[in-house]
Amino acid sequence: MLKAVIDTNVFVSAYLKSMGLCARVIDLWIAGIFQLAVSGPILDEYEEVLLRKGISTQLIEDLNRAILKSAVFTAPSRSINLIKIDPEDNKFLECAVCSRADYIVSGDSHLRKLGIYGDVRIISPRDFIRILE
Repeated sequence: MLKAVIDTNVFVSAYLKSMGLCARVIDLWIAGIFQLAVSGPILDEYEEVLLRKGISTQLIEDLNRAILKSAVFTAPSRSINLIKIDPEDNKFLECAVCSRADYIVSGDSHLRKLGIYGDVRIISPRDFIRILE
């Protein structure tokens, strides 16, 4: 089964636009089509940004329960400092490498312009859906 790290912008977009591509990515994860890989810092960012965007605490709690139930958790054992312009994005690379994820799914230009990091492909939600479907 494919394993992917999902950037925060994909989760936020999924909650703000329930019929969009990002929502489809989340639906495919919930359906068990791929494994989600996360780390503590990523979970913290999901919650902080969703709260800031006005997503209800109930929806965030539901997301946390789903993640606890089915995600692969990793505690990155090495620090990656590749993305200098937005160092917060490095946590997605760290999680992907340490969890041996196949993909990082992101709309973030700083991540996507890398294209690949080690064995991890960094792709858009649209491209990820094409791979899965």
